[in-house]
Amino acid sequence: MTESNPKVSRKKIGFNVTETLNKSSYKKFKPKSSDYFARDKKLEGFFIKIYKTGTKSYGCRTRLGGVGKPKEHMLGRCEVVDFNVAKEKAKEMIYSIKHEGVNPKERVRENSLKQKTLLNLADDYIAARYPKNMSSYTKKDYPARMRNRMPALVKMSVTEITTDDVESWWAKSKQERSDQIAFGYARKLFAQAMVKKYLSQNVFDSAKELIGDFETPEPRTERHINQNDMEDFFNAFKEVGSRIPTTMRDYAVFVLITGKRKGESSSLKWSNVKWEQGVIILDKVDTKKKKIDVIPMTDLLYFLLKSRYEARGKTQATRKHPKWVFQSRAGDGHIINPYKNFNKVSNELAKKRDIGFGVRPHDLRRTFSTATKELGIPKDDLAVLLNHAKADVTDTYVFTGIEYKKQRLKQVEDYMNKHGASSLGWMAVEWYGMNSLYFDSEYSKDEKGMSLTTRMKLKSAEYEDDFYGFGHPEWKPSQRLIDAGYIHDENFFKE
Repeated sequence: MTESNPKVSRKKIGFNVTETLNKSSYKKFKPKSSDYFARDKKLEGFFIKIYKTGTKSYGCRTRLGGVGKPKEHMLGRCEVVDFNVAKEKAKEMIYSIKHEGVNPKERVRENSLKQKTLLNLADDYIAARYPKNMSSYTKKDYPARMRNRMPALVKMSVTEITTDDVESWWAKSKQERSDQIAFGYARKLFAQAMVKKYLSQNVFDSAKELIGDFETPEPRTERHINQNDMEDFFNAFKEVGSRIPTTMRDYAVFVLITGKRKGESSSLKWSNVKWEQGVIILDKVDTKKKKIDVIPMTDLLYFLLKSRYEARGKTQATRKHPKWVFQSRAGDGHIINPYKNFNKVSNELAKKRDIGFGVRPHDLRRTFSTATKELGIPKDDLAVLLNHAKADVTDTYVFTGIEYKKQRLKQVEDYMNKHGASSLGWMAVEWYGMNSLYFDSEYSKDEKGMSLTTRMKLKSAEYEDDFYGFGHPEWKPSQRLIDAGYIHDENFFKE
């Protein structure tokens, strides 16, 4: 066998052809062992590309400004795109690239960017990171915080936002920690847009040079409603409660009496509410919360949820949502931004007393925590109530100690009710339909043998008259109460 001579070059087989193309030319070209081009004699740069798979497409290519590597653009399949339309489009693109030095793809990107807002950039940023490198809280926080803190800027195209716009926004803002975070978010989104070559300048970087270092915000660890302010707070809250959406009103009460976090409260689902067991089992999510959280329903919490479950208003905000306990006023989600309505409470409270800060959802959680400390509730119990991560409390804790936990929650309610001029009792009756004579019953032993649903039904306003005189040794249940399932111990009130 004779060895081949390495000095003898192999002839490269070329399939490309050049001829005058017309609307039926593509039909005669057959696929070969590799892709090839049929170039047009009349319009330099216009071609039909025949793929080895059999697909045939119109396209064009030329050099940007007449120099450098040719830019190739496909115009569509020959069976779909009209020949004359494709050729006319090729003529425009070749002129733009070769003679104007403009790449049509860059022009399309530039035109699309004119429509992009900060929220669009946020969507792109989140899509690239969630859920692997971003928590669900951060995913929600980006758009929510920017809408809330920089409403004027999020309405503008990112190409229109200038350094002056950012500096002007900052000067008019409250310059609180939340504004600083929103600024940081926007700055990061602009940096990403620059990497993708959407933008050539980060106006938030430029504005930061003019603004200077942010002032360190005052620590918020002590922000809570103390004993001396509690009556004024509740009076302001009751006043505003009749003017704000019931969803927001009930959400605030829920956070206050459970001590739960803003996000886990607003995203509460009806599937989390276990009526027969009298508990709420919160979902396990990727936040600070590391384990299952079980909330026993106190009487007030039960009636709050029941009033929402039975809501039958004409608008989404006033009727039960099939999924969310605290639904948004529109769309298919839950409430996201409660701050507007919290501001109304703060403004009303300011008329009565200056407590030094505007009340926010987390301040209510701190108020709950402070109440437990003043009641002398042990730290371990507080950790369970607030669902702090603890190495010695695992997911196996579901129904263990529920009654004990319920007693602790009731202690906090009683504390707030006492220092809030019986406001929780007023809310229970006026807002949630509880029996005013049976709201704060000290006769819990008298409920032995009744199911939870029966006990709660009897505590509703429907049976208020039947409990008139309840607690007196000679009081006896009416036949109506007995028929409703009431069980009474004749000897309970006797010494």
